[in-house]
Amino acid sequence: MVNTPAAEVLYTVIQEWAQLDGGSTVLDVCCGTGTIGLALAPKVKRVVGIELCQEAVEDARMNALTNASAGPHLTE
Repeated sequence: MVNTPAAEVLYTVIQEWAQLDGGSTVLDVCCGTGTIGLALAPKVKRVVGIELCQEAVEDARMNALTNASAGPHLTE
């Protein structure tokens, strides 16, 4: 089960705490399926996701396409 409202609050807090803006680059280490990076992508210049699990990288790419993200750079 996913608690979407709580996740949205968490990602907003992350953005505020990290003081992200349109010139920021987010480095999302162990990004998994990219949920946090994709949530922040519209508010920053670039998201770089690093993940060891090939299946998670594939899921992150699909999530980026599904959510019409500007295309974060995902690294295995």
